[in-house]
Amino acid sequence: MKNEKIERKQAKKDFYEKWSKDFFNRQVVIFNHGNKFCNDKRVIIYREGYSNFHFASFETVKQFKDFIKLFNIDYDLDFITDYGKNIKIGRLTKRLTDGKISFWKLSEIPTNSKKTKALSNGSIVDCYINETEKEIKLYRPNPNAKDIYNPLSLKNHIRFQARFGIY
Repeated sequence: MKNEKIERKQAKKDFYEKWSKDFFNRQVVIFNHGNKFCNDKRVIIYREGYSNFHFASFETVKQFKDFIKLFNIDYDLDFITDYGKNIKIGRLTKRLTDGKISFWKLSEIPTNSKKTKALSNGSIVDCYINETEKEIKLYRPNPNAKDIYNPLSLKNHIRFQARFGIY
């Protein structure tokens, strides 16, 4: 009984060491299944490195799968690990980052970018995705650029987040 307790304690310590190394050095995805962890969100993509900031969060796994399809990325199934009672942790196969802090003109965005809707300064607006071999950048407009910053109405904003999640 005593040896079993020591082995469990060592296994837990080994797991936390691996988890912290991977969390601090990579962008991770947390799959939450019925646990009151992470603000009740079911899937959360954290920003790279040690941070409590989310790049995206989703109420359903379907929203997450639609997101990774839109962004042309996947998650590393080899990395998915049980963490706690109902939580699994995965890793994205490409980095997701914000492009330029915010843009004022469409000419500031790379020409091969594709248009999508996403959050910028708390509102859903037209944003742009640019993909390279190793990363995907999301470009968000400056809220003071009135000719390109056109938020959805509150009703449509709520519908969008209910359908697609928050990113």
